[in-house]
Amino acid sequence: MGKPMNADEKVIAARAELDRTLTFFPRVDAKVTALFAINAGMIGVLAVNVKTSHLSNWVASVPAAIALLGIVSSTVSLYRSSFPNLKGGGGSLVFFGEIAKRTEGAYMAEFASQTPAQYADALLAQVWRNSQILGEKFGHAKLAFQLTAFTLIPWGLFLLASSLLNGSVPVIK
Repeated sequence: MGKPMNADEKVIAARAELDRTLTFFPRVDAKVTALFAINAGMIGVLAVNVKTSHLSNWVASVPAAIALLGIVSSTVSLYRSSFPNLKGGGGSLVFFGEIAKRTEGAYMAEFASQTPAQYADALLAQVWRNSQILGEKFGHAKLAFQLTAFTLIPWGLFLLASSLLNGSVPVIK
């Protein structure tokens, strides 16, 4: 093993690690946004195709109910991914939630009085907490994708049943 980093090297490395960790947030948020649009479209297609007569016919109502349940469950997971638990970081001079609890002057004074080693530790604590938040966000996004994928089958079955019940089966020529 090499020699341990000095405080300045630790700050540089911790900043780079925090910057790298922060690059993952837009990735998961883009996936969540796209899937939310897909879920909204699927609900819209369900709503346009459902008729009162379908509700009394299990061939249409069961797949519609399963699809709706899957889409709603997926959307709840997307919400949880968009708004993860931000608790933690008690006393941090790096975490925005803790910074906001201070006055401007108190924050500036506390920040300026820390040593480089303390600052590096605060950055690394933020990397750790952001990694936890990212894990939570990715977990909820993954579950939402799985739920939407599962929902495609009953959603398609409802659309097929709706077409058959309406007598409007698309014909391929």
